[in-house]
Amino acid sequence: MSAAVMSLQPHAFTRYEWLPKSTSGTSTKHRALCIACAYPGTSYELHGTVKDQEALKKGLEDNGYSVTFLSDADDKHAVPTKANILKEIANLCDWLNEEKGRMGWISYAGHGTQTKARATVAGEEPDGKDEAMVPTDYPTAGLLTDNELNQTMLKSHKVQNGCAMIIFMDCCHSASILDIPYALETEPVGPKYVEDKSIGDIFGVSAAADDKVAYETAAGGVCTRAFIEAVRKLGKGALPAEILLEMRQYAKDQNMDQLITMHSNRQFTFGDFQIMKGVDVVKEAAPPVSAPPAPAPATAPSPAAEPPGHAGYNPAAHTSHVYTAPATSKPDLTKVKGGEELNRPPAQAPPTAPATSGKKAGGKGKAGTKPATQPQSSCCVVC
Repeated sequence: MSAAVMSLQPHAFTRYEWLPKSTSGTSTKHRALCIACAYPGTSYELHGTVKDQEALKKGLEDNGYSVTFLSDADDKHAVPTKANILKEIANLCDWLNEEKGRMGWISYAGHGTQTKARATVAGEEPDGKDEAMVPTDYPTAGLLTDNELNQTMLKSHKVQNGCAMIIFMDCCHSASILDIPYALETEPVGPKYVEDKSIGDIFGVSAAADDKVAYETAAGGVCTRAFIEAVRKLGKGALPAEILLEMRQYAKDQNMDQLITMHSNRQFTFGDFQIMKGVDVVKEAAPPVSAPPAPAPATAPSPAAEPPGHAGYNPAAHTSHVYTAPATSKPDLTKVKGGEELNRPPAQAPPTAPATSGKKAGGKGKAGTKPATQPQSSCCVVC
């Protein structure tokens, strides 16, 4: 925290109803869609996505949400094909628009990737790439790109003013997968995309930057587990900036090099930016915003549509990253979201990493020789 305490009016913060304050009758106001892509029987199968979405489903249902669950890991649920995902997203948006005050939730766990951009607005993808979900039938149906998600939720089935949606993407390359204008950082960022004030409140949580991957530990996806732990620790009334800092700290504590991000179609506030900077903020209507800050003991700062099949995309392609465990703690890495499951050696026999440069495809990424005694992780890289 900073050396001073700043008092801000309640309206100085973005507030978001992560979960309803009361579970009484809330299923008429709250609906969710949980999507788990495990790709069973393939060389790019994922083993933790269903567990992650089941954990979120339970938390949502315990708090009054009616949940639709898509999974390709059993025959009890509808399969998360591209058509089914788009259909259920459209259904949720249409339901939201039937009555003001309704709240929606969409969460996805599976592969994420980037593909050659087909930008609908000139200059909206400076890196020349669209971000995309990988439906279970992507070899025939194609990827589900950010343009298609944006078209469904913000245009053809546009979420209307007076309604709200949280979209939670635990996958690689997902920061701008919704193509919404504003990012939550220490200073105002955006609008990166065109702002439409007629749209309801959209709030996105993403597991990784557009050019980065998302990881898992034995507990599950780092982003999913970070969110669950943050809400448990901070409570339902926690502000987005507080949740984001807590999630990033969780990832750091797990020794995972991924940047969890938050985006919205509404600009974040001065109060949010102060929290992100580590300022100790009083959130009640104490002195006016213009009042001088009260002195306080100094403390340390807080840590801060392509053709079907997408021929250029191969989820089984991997590259290695150096993972350096602290001297006193070695988390049990089982796999990386977007990658293959690691072989678990006996506790007394650490894995021996192959000799490799550790570079990403195309010559980019982390380089260096892997220590023979350090565990390593793998990830899906399509950059």
